[in-house]
Amino acid sequence: MTTDVAGTGREILGVAKICEELGVHENTVYRWIAEEGFPAIRVGGRKWGVRRAEMDWWLDQRRGA
Repeated sequence: MTTDVAGTGREILGVAKICEELGVHENTVYRWIAEEGFPAIRVGGRKWGVRRAEMDWWLDQRRGA
């Protein structure tokens, strides 16, 4: 799932898309959410998503950029 929030250009990526782009298993993403401060938000009640810009920032922080 990839969603543009109300035409704002703020792309929200679902867990499957995050996994595809980063080459990680979905359990890794859920662990990041639960234990490592991954900036995910609830989308539609039960699903998780993350704004691309926030994901990129989080990844940069982990890499020490």
